[in-house]
Amino acid sequence: MFVVIAIALSIDASRIVLSLRAARQYTSAAFRSNAFNFAGDMAGSVAVLVGLLLVAAGFHAGDAIASLCVAAVIFAAVSRLAFENVRALMDYAPPVSRDAIIDAIADANPDIELRRLRLRDVAGRLYADVIVGVPPATAASASHDIADRVEAAVQEIAPDSDILVHAEPAMGGADLREQILATALADPAVGDVHNIRIYTKANGTSIVTLHIKFDPDISLKNAHEISERVETAVARVDPEIITVYTHLEPLEAPVALRDAPVQGSLTGSIERILGRPPLRLEVRQSEVGPVALLTITTDPGARLAAAHTLASDLERDLRIEHPELADVVVHTEPRSGPTNSGATS
Repeated sequence: MFVVIAIALSIDASRIVLSLRAARQYTSAAFRSNAFNFAGDMAGSVAVLVGLLLVAAGFHAGDAIASLCVAAVIFAAVSRLAFENVRALMDYAPPVSRDAIIDAIADANPDIELRRLRLRDVAGRLYADVIVGVPPATAASASHDIADRVEAAVQEIAPDSDILVHAEPAMGGADLREQILATALADPAVGDVHNIRIYTKANGTSIVTLHIKFDPDISLKNAHEISERVETAVARVDPEIITVYTHLEPLEAPVALRDAPVQGSLTGSIERILGRPPLRLEVRQSEVGPVALLTITTDPGARLAAAHTLASDLERDLRIEHPELADVVVHTEPRSGPTNSGATS
């Protein structure tokens, strides 16, 4: 009996060593559980050996004590295995990791809202499902950049983690214009939205106007049906919105351009209206007529609204004096800034 138990102990010891080594090499919870199982067998064999030694020494209760020890070892092993596997099945993750990941996401993206963070540890690898709320008017490319920053923040805490980030609009905290823009763009048939204006009446109610662009090949009937759907959705954004007006436009197709000589009369008009020559002037010929692209400078301390008014007035006056112009684009920049317009020719 002693020989048989000794052989069993040596086999269990070797299996424990090999299982632990494999668990470390492959980060495997299965190998680690296997090692605990063999450790339980080995502990039971040791208890039987001690019981036999006690009986051989004349202590007849040794066999009963050994049986109780074996039962306790089995109970402990089963409890540990159940505890570890239940935690895995319940998507358990250490609280320290969760708190560290939340702090890292907040530091990397202070303007977003962390709506849900679900972590689970599978075979020693952390899997993270993250849902964040972004400003409702955020473009798809900007949302993708936010998701990349969230992934980088999580990987700083858990380098080998597998991360899935989902971004959705967060209406909370957004102003009324952002909510209107996000609501209109949420319709898949809408190509673009611009010129959103909110007119507030004395009684606190509001009238909203906006321009909606569609595929140029869509019928007016379909565009009208979509615009009514958008108007209804925008009206639900705020109970104070009583009326929504939409202006329907086609999305612009690319227009071919070719160089055209700069007309002296156009340069003179700009100097007379502006009081100084433009920083840069280009005239291109398009399919619908000449296009004037010019850059002007203004006071570095001027507000954006003032600079926009200056550019709009210049554009209006040029269109009046030169009705042949198909389009006028005025770029403004501070007088002490760089001399290039920031646009490509």
